[in-house]
Amino acid sequence: MTERRLRGTGAAPGVAIGPVARYAPAAVAVEQQPIAPEAVAAELTRLHAAVERARERITAARAAAAARAGEAEAAIFDAHLLMLDDPALIGESERRIRAERLPAAAAVAATAADLAALFAEIEDAYLRERKAD
Repeated sequence: MTERRLRGTGAAPGVAIGPVARYAPAAVAVEQQPIAPEAVAAELTRLHAAVERARERITAARAAAAARAGEAEAAIFDAHLLMLDDPALIGESERRIRAERLPAAAAVAATAADLAALFAEIEDAYLRERKAD
């Protein structure tokens, strides 16, 4: 058996021995073609429906985490729920759908990329790392 060493940041003190799973997020293809002017209202409806589906899923995940691990551990999902109401994300995505006639997914992806770029420029290391959030 070949020994491999990985470097990273530990989530807890101590030594761990076992199989390793490497997380590599898959690239998601997002339609970039502008929508027709008459499709803007429907695209805004799609955006809001997706936000509500996300809210339902996050709320369910939060409830499951609270049941398994406790309320304090489940609180991480509260930040995710707050993002769904954030005008910097949702409001700007709506603006892009209206002004740039982007499909909802492309508007959200572009807005999220802009927000991540802003976080990457923050001097505070802790806040800078929140760009992945």
